[in-house]
Amino acid sequence: MSLLATGNADDNCYVYNFKSVVRPKGAVEVGMKVKWNSNPNAATTTSDSPTPYEHYSNAVVKRVYNDVDGGRKVELIVNDDAINGGGVVTDVRVEDVIPSVMVCRLEGHTNDVRTVTFAGNKSSAKWNSLRMALLQGVGRIKYSLISGSYDRTIKIWDPYTGKCCRTLMGHGHIIKSLSFHGGGSRYLASASMDKTVRLWDLDTGILVRTLDNLHTDEINSVAFVGEGGFKILSGSHDGKMVETNLGVKI
Repeated sequence: MSLLATGNADDNCYVYNFKSVVRPKGAVEVGMKVKWNSNPNAATTTSDSPTPYEHYSNAVVKRVYNDVDGGRKVELIVNDDAINGGGVVTDVRVEDVIPSVMVCRLEGHTNDVRTVTFAGNKSSAKWNSLRMALLQGVGRIKYSLISGSYDRTIKIWDPYTGKCCRTLMGHGHIIKSLSFHGGGSRYLASASMDKTVRLWDLDTGILVRTLDNLHTDEINSVAFVGEGGFKILSGSHDGKMVETNLGVKI
């Protein structure tokens, strides 16, 4: 099983079960629920780059057909009334839809969910891009989903049930980026518009360290890097990327 988590402007997170994230072209059927790429300039998902779409909408396949050039097209019924007023969308490439089934909706944030990431086994393939996180080959291993919001909190969820297991508070502004360590530890790095990176112990919810002298403007991204992963790389509106050596294990 593969899971896709999204953070949304409706204050919620959504978890989807992709039966086939990387699939052969044409693997869609009439009546199938799909995610539709509503940005015509966005790149499509490929076997080399399983990249879900930042701009998407829920839809149902009404018809699958070949166009005059031999390309595969689908006619979609879009469920989201905010896009094209609801109704039918035609001439969408098969490559621009992804079959999906929603597992659950995670409710608890009080403002826009800016970033999501999975926490679990480091060896599992993950893909993250701000509001979306992809976890492939879940199997029987349990994972947590972590979300950061405009409400200045970080929440740890059970992505299978939608239960909020813990809320981390401490940032003074919007949470913009999250990175899970995963190399035999359970540490999370969070970056915020408050110009700090904070390190958390996910097992206890304790704030381990605050790095408040890395940048002079809001921090947009953070990631564990390097041998053993005990360095972090942060990027900011101040135009700098800073690598910070955390020394021994956090």
